[in-house]
Amino acid sequence: MRSENMSARGLTRLTPRAKLTKGQTRSNNLRLALQIIFDKAPTSRAEVARESNLTPATASGLVDQLIELDLVESIGTGPSAGGKPPMLIAPNPEGRQIIALDLSSSTFRGSLLGLTGETELTVERVGATHGEAVAVALEIVRELAGKASAPILGVGIGAPGVVDNQGGTITSANLHWDDETVAEAFASVIDAPIHLINDAHGAALAEYARADIDASNMVLVRVGFGVGAGYVLDGYLYRGEHAAAGEIGHVRTDADEGALCSCGSRGCLETKASMSALIADVGGDRPLTRAYIEDLAADPSAQDAIARAAIELGRVFSTVVAAFAVNELTIWGEATSLGENYRLAVQDEIRKRVLAKAADRIEVRYATTGEDAVLLGAAALVLSAELGVVW
Repeated sequence: MRSENMSARGLTRLTPRAKLTKGQTRSNNLRLALQIIFDKAPTSRAEVARESNLTPATASGLVDQLIELDLVESIGTGPSAGGKPPMLIAPNPEGRQIIALDLSSSTFRGSLLGLTGETELTVERVGATHGEAVAVALEIVRELAGKASAPILGVGIGAPGVVDNQGGTITSANLHWDDETVAEAFASVIDAPIHLINDAHGAALAEYARADIDASNMVLVRVGFGVGAGYVLDGYLYRGEHAAAGEIGHVRTDADEGALCSCGSRGCLETKASMSALIADVGGDRPLTRAYIEDLAADPSAQDAIARAAIELGRVFSTVVAAFAVNELTIWGEATSLGENYRLAVQDEIRKRVLAKAADRIEVRYATTGEDAVLLGAAALVLSAELGVVW
């Protein structure tokens, strides 16, 4: 289980939290005890004491406090080691709920999740731009909040663009938002903390935390309506200055004018490698959906356009892979519906462009968290910010 802890320079620590030492506050001890229970459940008070380096009496008192807060529950007794059987404890899945939103595609999705990360309800709405996008998102939150069966721990919102979580604003070319005061709008309809995250950052957080990845470095690229990236570097989720890391889709790659991008510039990577660009390249007129992308993957007449999109993506991300010395590029988004030929084409293009000695170690894979990645990442951000733990 990987924990996260914010630092001052756009870094989010994802590797396991060290044991607390003497002199740290009771609130820190409480978070540590809760993280141990999340990690080890079902567990016991004695194990919480051992894992935390706290006295049995202190650990037991913390567990009692977590039970009083409805964050932890007793679930019966465990096997005896010769004495009295231990009382087992685990996170209370019904103690709090989290609302998570994914505004990264043409269909907006929202989920109500339990404290232990299970999705209890998901709703979808046709997406929008400008102020209409806020209105649609608020409608989703109202519906989910109305069906909640426990106190709402917080609302996590994943969206494309540059996210200012402290200021509560998002600037998004795809949603046509310019410092949109998202947190303020949501605070007007729900009495709960609001947390914002870039969609690719959220997907990277979810993938790194939940996938079976034997690496401390990972680049995740979201390829759908647009192109964005999230970076896990030496066990940190790197968000960058103003949380703007990964806005590589709006880097201009065309020496000529190029096609007009949603950001107002021309020749950006999104105009060549996104799935909306692919649809335009084949002359399609259907909305961007996974089903449509699957149809294109099976269409012989679309193969040249798919290859061009893969080459453009591999060409740009070869520099990212080389710059950060990572061996793995994870693709997430509608592009994952293009199948093996697309994945291998991106991989081949990257290997072709990096140091020959490192080329064979570079792997391109598809994300395992699927279409719920942003929702899970946004929910994990809420859990981390409000309780100091992640799943």
